[in-house]
Amino acid sequence: MQKNGMSQYLQAIGRVPLLTAEQEIELGRAVKAWQEHPDPSPTVEARGRRAKRKLMEANLRLVVHMAKKYRDRGLEFDDLIQEGSIGLDRAVEKFDFARGYKFSTYAHWWIRQAIARGIAERSRTVRLPVHVWEKVNKLKRSRREFWQAQGRNPSMAELAVASEMSPQELEMLMKQFAQTSCVSLDRRVSKDAETDLIHLIASDGPGTFEAIAQQGTQEFLGELLDQLPEREAVILRLRYGLEDGEPQSLQAVGDQLGLSRERIRQLEKKALAQLRRVQDVQQLKEVA
Repeated sequence: MQKNGMSQYLQAIGRVPLLTAEQEIELGRAVKAWQEHPDPSPTVEARGRRAKRKLMEANLRLVVHMAKKYRDRGLEFDDLIQEGSIGLDRAVEKFDFARGYKFSTYAHWWIRQAIARGIAERSRTVRLPVHVWEKVNKLKRSRREFWQAQGRNPSMAELAVASEMSPQELEMLMKQFAQTSCVSLDRRVSKDAETDLIHLIASDGPGTFEAIAQQGTQEFLGELLDQLPEREAVILRLRYGLEDGEPQSLQAVGDQLGLSRERIRQLEKKALAQLRRVQDVQQLKEVA
């Protein structure tokens, strides 16, 4: 996008008025009625499309605001906006307006995730040579074949044998691949948490390296969180600082969502239990 074109774009979205909470609910209902109807009438579809467009247009300033924070990380500014707009589109489609919290709070995390993924994919494309990707894919195949034969995930030593690599070569490869991901599964998740994210999500599953071998950590977490109810997913993103590395306390999350500290703790515990169940199911599927 040329400089003049970008200026015009920013001016145009700046003129779109912000929505009230009541307007968000009304538009959200129209979108939901359209998307959830198995065979919507032309009127319902047209109303739903208009509502979605209005929600998108009214929140593009949030996309630009988020994109500015990710400048100089490998993507042009207009590419960052494009990635963020994809996240906004997903937020509009998935948000449950009956939950009672602001759309911007929910959309914030979808936008941030989309931008972070875009940067991560560009980073991987640039930083990982073809032969490394070939080895990573070999690890995935070996892990999948081991699971099918043994009914469990391999240990590091077993994965090394199955992949015809030394343990040292295997660990080095996994670390190299992990460096291109946006979220580290083995870092401390928050100030008032007592363990690491990988231990919370997969305490009975594979370790950090095995999880990274299954798929990139960003995609791994994203696919798991996508299967949670909206509120629980938002809580985990806020609590563990996913995509931005800034974990928030139970109290801070509660203040944003209008819930007590204890209620956030309960929902967090419930969400983590759900993630473990989802991961158990995914371990039975083929890793793409």
